[in-house]
Amino acid sequence: MAKEGKQFDTGGRSRGIASVIECAYPELKDQKELCNIILENLYSNGLLSTRYRKTRTTSAESLSSKLTTEFGDEFLRFISQPQM
Repeated sequence: MAKEGKQFDTGGRSRGIASVIECAYPELKDQKELCNIILENLYSNGLLSTRYRKTRTTSAESLSSKLTTEFGDEFLRFISQPQM
């Protein structure tokens, strides 16, 4: 998974979905509870298709699959549009 040229590498291990946030925003690496809150809010508001569970690990293949809902995709398109 890439964000602005960053590759998400699990090193062959299963990791939680919070690792995706930590990869994109390294400053959150030691703030696991904040990552949990972010993921739960994204799910609760219909932007993520899968509920995050703190105890569940996810394979690298699962992490690279689509996690957003159609509503989440629409929101990303909206915030990505240049302002006029």
